[in-house]
Amino acid sequence: SLNLFVCGYTKSTNSISSNSSHQSQNGGGEDGFILNFVDNKISSIQIPKLTYCQGEELAVNFSVLSDFVSSNQFTAEISNSSGNFANPTPIGTVISTTSGSINCRIPSAMSAGTGYRIRIISSNPSIIGSDNGTNIVINALPQPIISGSTSTCEGSLTYTYTVPNILGHTYLWTSPSKGTIIGSTTGNSVSIRWTIAGVDSVKIRQTNSQTSCFKDTTIIVSIQSSPYPIISGAISACQQSQNNSYYIVNIPGHLYQWYAPTRGVITGSGTSNTINVQWTIAGIDSIKVRQTNPQTGCFKDTSMIVSIQALPMPLINGRTSVCATNKDESYSVAFVQGHNYQWFTPSKG
Repeated sequence: SLNLFVCGYTKSTNSISSNSSHQSQNGGGEDGFILNFVDNKISSIQIPKLTYCQGEELAVNFSVLSDFVSSNQFTAEISNSSGNFANPTPIGTVISTTSGSINCRIPSAMSAGTGYRIRIISSNPSIIGSDNGTNIVINALPQPIISGSTSTCEGSLTYTYTVPNILGHTYLWTSPSKGTIIGSTTGNSVSIRWTIAGVDSVKIRQTNSQTSCFKDTTIIVSIQSSPYPIISGAISACQQSQNNSYYIVNIPGHLYQWYAPTRGVITGSGTSNTINVQWTIAGIDSIKVRQTNPQTGCFKDTSMIVSIQALPMPLINGRTSVCATNKDESYSVAFVQGHNYQWFTPSKG
């Protein structure tokens, strides 16, 4: 590197030879001087690779031939896609006087291209270094846009979210904290069942397999609370019994829809918070209701198992035509273990 000293004298009265600027005796007469010329130069630049993705970070190493002024700032700049620095873009800076490294980031908005260059400039003194000498490739990021419902209900419904399918790209969905992914997480669509009310997000990473460039994107989802109906009523009833009442707690403004059982009949309305059922066929059946909050559209179905007991089938044996005498007449039914029997006093006997 150049390190040149020049000495002499001057009769100038300007600049460093101004009267009394450095000595008060011979200002403008025969002022001596010594000048030191230093070759400040950014001698080299190194980058770790020649292919990057939009938004990618990199460290740019550089070397200088001599120390710079203490306030100096080195700036890494990137050209346009043709290697032209007429309007360079800063990608990183460091305050330094010596060789070192600059932490940089390729701008996310920079166009994809194959002819980019990087160079280093300094502020004190102002020097423009040579570029890296080889074309740099910048690849575009995928641009996933998620489609799907952003206002959902907790419960058993499944919601589908998708991004456009691009050949050669891969997809990875992240499990939400308030829901469960149903099925695959690696396609361009995902099914989610939201299980907890609140606010959550749907997130995907889309990767270009050829360039390895990827981008994450999310959408915010609001999960509304669903109703929680609990049915009250007899879980055991007799066949042919009427006015078996079943109900859930009434919430003003909510809607109710009861489903007709297979072994009974709803008597009266099936759209209030309570119903009456006549059980007609012995066996196992269920009472089912859907409660809906019309403000959010969220609903929940609930059911209760009911055992319908068969009625005894007593058949009375005995004479059906008798004389009005003091003679006793015998009547009977078949005995069934565990059954109770109650005969009623006739009005004429």
